[in-house]
Amino acid sequence: MRLILFYFILLSSLVFAQQKPINKPFHFKKELKWAPLALTLGAFNFQYESYYNEEKSVNVWAYGLNFGYSGAILGFGGGIGFRDYFTPEKKNSYYIEPFIKYQFMLETYYNDRYNTTGLGLVLGRKWVFGKRITTETFLGPVYNLGLYKSGTASAVRYPEWFGPINGMFGRFGLNIGYRFN
Repeated sequence: MRLILFYFILLSSLVFAQQKPINKPFHFKKELKWAPLALTLGAFNFQYESYYNEEKSVNVWAYGLNFGYSGAILGFGGGIGFRDYFTPEKKNSYYIEPFIKYQFMLETYYNDRYNTTGLGLVLGRKWVFGKRITTETFLGPVYNLGLYKSGTASAVRYPEWFGPINGMFGRFGLNIGYRFN
Protein backbone atom coordinates (compact mmCIF):
# COMPACT_ATOMS: atom_id res chain seq x y z
CA MET A 1 0.00 0.00 0.00
CA ARG A 2 2.84 2.40 0.85
CA LEU A 3 4.55 1.61 -2.42
CA ILE A 4 1.37 2.44 -4.36
CA LEU A 5 1.00 5.74 -2.44
CA PHE A 6 4.67 6.56 -3.13
CA TYR A 7 4.27 5.94 -6.89
CA PHE A 8 1.04 7.97 -6.96
CA ILE A 9 2.73 10.98 -5.32
CA LEU A 10 5.77 10.64 -7.57
CA LEU A 11 3.66 10.38 -10.72
CA SER A 12 1.39 13.31 -9.77
CA SER A 13 4.39 15.52 -8.96
CA LEU A 14 5.91 14.76 -12.38
CA VAL A 15 2.61 15.57 -14.12
CA PHE A 16 2.17 18.87 -12.28
CA ALA A 17 5.83 19.78 -12.74
CA GLN A 18 5.37 19.59 -16.50
CA GLN A 19 2.39 21.94 -16.37
CA LYS A 20 4.39 24.80 -14.89
CA PRO A 21 5.51 27.39 -17.43
CA ILE A 22 9.14 27.33 -18.35
CA ASN A 23 10.76 30.53 -17.11
CA LYS A 24 12.80 32.04 -19.89
CA PRO A 25 15.53 34.40 -18.78
CA PHE A 26 14.76 38.07 -19.37
CA HIS A 27 17.67 39.02 -21.62
CA PHE A 28 17.53 42.76 -22.24
CA LYS A 29 17.39 44.61 -18.93
CA LYS A 30 18.35 48.11 -20.08
CA GLU A 31 16.91 50.48 -22.64
CA LEU A 32 17.92 53.88 -24.02
CA LYS A 33 15.13 56.03 -25.48
CA TRP A 34 14.84 59.24 -27.42
CA ALA A 35 11.77 61.46 -27.88
CA PRO A 36 11.74 62.74 -31.48
CA LEU A 37 8.59 64.87 -30.98
CA ALA A 38 10.44 66.98 -28.41
CA LEU A 39 12.55 68.44 -31.23
CA THR A 40 9.43 70.12 -32.67
CA LEU A 41 9.17 72.07 -29.40
CA GLY A 42 12.83 73.03 -29.34
CA ALA A 43 13.81 70.44 -26.76
CA PHE A 44 15.82 67.26 -26.53
CA ASN A 45 14.77 64.38 -24.28
CA PHE A 46 16.64 61.19 -23.47
CA GLN A 47 15.46 58.39 -21.21
CA TYR A 48 17.00 55.32 -19.61
CA GLU A 49 14.89 52.39 -18.43
CA SER A 50 16.24 49.60 -16.23
CA TYR A 51 14.12 46.49 -15.77
CA TYR A 52 13.94 44.63 -12.45
CA ASN A 53 12.02 41.85 -14.18
CA GLU A 54 9.54 41.58 -17.04
CA GLU A 55 6.85 43.40 -15.01
CA LYS A 56 8.65 46.27 -13.26
CA SER A 57 11.19 48.88 -14.23
CA VAL A 58 12.64 52.28 -13.33
CA ASN A 59 12.53 55.04 -15.94
CA VAL A 60 14.88 58.05 -15.62
CA TRP A 61 14.83 60.99 -18.02
CA ALA A 62 16.52 64.32 -18.63
CA TYR A 63 15.73 67.08 -21.09
CA GLY A 64 16.86 70.49 -22.20
CA LEU A 65 14.72 73.33 -23.57
CA ASN A 66 15.42 76.10 -26.05
CA PHE A 67 12.11 77.81 -26.88
CA GLY A 68 11.58 81.06 -28.69
CA TYR A 69 13.51 83.31 -31.00
CA SER A 70 17.29 83.33 -30.40
CA GLY A 71 16.94 81.14 -27.32
CA ALA A 72 14.65 83.51 -25.41
CA ILE A 73 13.49 80.69 -23.11
CA LEU A 74 16.03 78.17 -21.91
CA GLY A 75 15.71 75.39 -19.38
CA PHE A 76 16.31 71.86 -18.25
CA GLY A 77 14.55 69.18 -16.29
CA GLY A 78 14.46 65.57 -15.32
CA GLY A 79 12.56 62.96 -13.45
CA ILE A 80 12.15 59.39 -12.32
CA GLY A 81 9.24 57.01 -12.65
CA PHE A 82 8.44 53.45 -11.61
CA ARG A 83 6.71 51.37 -14.27
CA ASP A 84 4.43 48.39 -13.81
CA TYR A 85 3.59 46.49 -17.00
CA PHE A 86 0.12 44.91 -17.20
CA THR A 87 0.89 42.16 -19.74
CA PRO A 88 4.64 41.52 -19.57
CA GLU A 89 4.50 38.19 -21.39
CA LYS A 90 3.38 39.93 -24.58
CA LYS A 91 5.63 42.07 -26.72
CA ASN A 92 3.06 44.86 -26.87
CA SER A 93 2.26 45.81 -23.31
CA TYR A 94 0.37 48.53 -21.44
CA TYR A 95 1.94 50.11 -18.38
CA ILE A 96 1.27 52.59 -15.59
CA GLU A 97 4.00 54.90 -14.28
CA PRO A 98 3.84 57.17 -11.21
CA PHE A 99 6.64 59.75 -11.40
CA ILE A 100 8.22 62.83 -9.90
CA LYS A 101 9.91 65.53 -11.99
CA TYR A 102 11.79 68.83 -11.69
CA GLN A 103 11.95 71.65 -14.24
CA PHE A 104 13.78 74.99 -14.43
CA MET A 105 13.14 77.63 -17.13
CA LEU A 106 14.78 81.00 -17.71
CA GLU A 107 13.39 83.76 -19.93
CA THR A 108 16.54 85.60 -21.03
CA TYR A 109 15.15 89.05 -21.96
CA TYR A 110 13.70 89.93 -18.54
CA ASN A 111 15.63 87.23 -16.71
CA ASP A 112 12.44 85.63 -15.40
CA ARG A 113 12.83 82.30 -13.63
CA TYR A 114 10.44 79.41 -13.16
CA ASN A 115 11.13 76.40 -10.92
CA THR A 116 8.67 73.56 -10.53
CA THR A 117 8.38 70.10 -9.06
CA GLY A 118 5.64 67.80 -10.23
CA LEU A 119 3.97 64.54 -9.30
CA GLY A 120 2.06 62.59 -11.90
CA LEU A 121 0.81 59.36 -13.32
CA VAL A 122 0.95 58.25 -16.96
CA LEU A 123 -0.58 55.38 -18.83
CA GLY A 124 1.33 54.11 -21.82
CA ARG A 125 1.83 51.36 -24.30
CA LYS A 126 5.10 49.87 -25.52
CA TRP A 127 5.63 47.97 -28.76
CA VAL A 128 8.70 45.77 -29.28
CA PHE A 129 9.94 45.13 -32.82
CA GLY A 130 12.21 42.12 -33.04
CA LYS A 131 13.97 41.85 -29.71
CA ARG A 132 15.66 45.23 -29.31
CA ILE A 133 13.80 48.11 -30.99
CA THR A 134 10.91 49.67 -29.04
CA THR A 135 8.34 52.39 -29.54
CA GLU A 136 6.11 53.74 -26.82
CA THR A 137 3.42 56.34 -26.31
CA PHE A 138 2.19 57.72 -23.01
CA LEU A 139 -0.26 60.27 -21.64
CA GLY A 140 -1.23 61.42 -18.17
CA PRO A 141 -1.73 64.25 -15.70
CA VAL A 142 0.94 65.93 -13.60
CA TYR A 143 0.38 68.35 -10.71
CA ASN A 144 3.10 71.01 -10.59
CA LEU A 145 4.14 73.08 -7.59
CA GLY A 146 6.40 75.93 -8.57
CA LEU A 147 7.59 79.51 -8.12
CA TYR A 148 7.90 82.23 -10.73
CA LYS A 149 10.35 85.10 -10.13
CA SER A 150 10.27 88.10 -12.46
CA GLY A 151 12.43 91.15 -12.96
CA THR A 152 15.85 90.02 -11.87
CA ALA A 153 17.56 91.74 -14.79
CA SER A 154 20.12 94.41 -13.88
CA ALA A 155 17.85 97.17 -15.28
CA VAL A 156 15.03 96.25 -12.88
CA ARG A 157 15.42 97.70 -9.38
CA TYR A 158 12.87 95.70 -7.45
CA PRO A 159 12.56 92.07 -8.42
CA GLU A 160 9.22 90.55 -7.52
CA TRP A 161 8.21 87.06 -6.55
CA PHE A 162 4.87 86.41 -8.17
CA GLY A 163 4.38 83.48 -5.85
CA PRO A 164 3.43 79.96 -6.61
CA ILE A 165 2.37 78.70 -9.99
CA ASN A 166 0.55 75.51 -9.16
CA GLY A 167 -1.79 73.45 -11.22
CA MET A 168 -2.64 70.44 -13.27
CA PHE A 169 -0.77 69.97 -16.51
CA GLY A 170 -0.17 67.07 -18.85
CA ARG A 171 2.71 64.84 -19.80
CA PHE A 172 2.65 63.01 -23.11
CA GLY A 173 5.11 61.66 -25.58
CA LEU A 174 6.36 59.24 -28.17
CA ASN A 175 9.69 57.47 -27.63
CA ILE A 176 11.91 55.28 -29.77
CA GLY A 177 14.21 52.95 -27.86
CA TYR A 178 16.94 50.34 -28.08
CA ARG A 179 17.26 47.46 -25.59
CA PHE A 180 20.62 46.06 -24.49
CA ASN A 181 22.29 44.24 -21.58
